[in-house]
Amino acid sequence: MLVEYDSVEQWTYAEINGSWSLGLSTQKIVVTKVGAYQSYLVNNQRRNITSDLTNKLNIEQKTKNFDSPWETAWQYHIDPFSEWIEWKVAGKIFLF
Repeated sequence: MLVEYDSVEQWTYAEINGSWSLGLSTQKIVVTKVGAYQSYLVNNQRRNITSDLTNKLNIEQKTKNFDSPWETAWQYHIDPFSEWIEWKVAGKIFLF
């Protein structure tokens, strides 16, 4: 399975007594293409085949706190928290 996407990773810091501390890492992705990738060995030569399963896509996925990270960043300023995106297509799960 082949997934093409653009991503944004956002780090949010909290200010504690004049010092900045990382509290939260969030993400946003935009899936632009889904395809299939196959690799064959024919007469000891590798042949790769890639095929698009979709037309141009524009599927946006965000972690829970991407749009409003401040409160969660403050909560986790001592032990930073990272959010991940889980996206499922054609029975496969992708983690971003």
